[in-house]
Amino acid sequence: MLQAEEREQCDGGDFGASTCADCGKYTGNLVCTNDCTISTVECEGSCGDGIVQTEFEEREGSDLGGRSCGTEDAFGGTLACDEECMLDGRSAVWPNRGMFRPSSPPPLARKPDPRWRVAWRVSASGTA
Repeated sequence: MLQAEEREQCDGGDFGASTCADCGKYTGNLVCTNDCTISTVECEGSCGDGIVQTEFEEREGSDLGGRSCGTEDAFGGTLACDEECMLDGRSAVWPNRGMFRPSSPPPLARKPDPRWRVAWRVSASGTA
């Protein structure tokens, strides 16, 4: 029986509500060590492991899978992989929308959120 008051993280197969996902991994099973601490030795996959895991990630690190501003219909700028291994288009310039500068936009694979703020580029004459 898991005894949290005794500082046990696990007891045999009892991990409370903890899963591999809580430990930053995508799949697998937690293991309880002899000193009742959780081990992720049998958990697999995470953002940043160098492998694109298409069930959970769009991209991994600098591997954008051949996608660029041109393939995504942006006028220019830069695409990147964010900290959650999703395609990040915050630095891209989009048709009729200017350059996005939201705090955290959804990845490009999802529909754009109409609540995104738009920062238009304005020339010295004051026109867009």
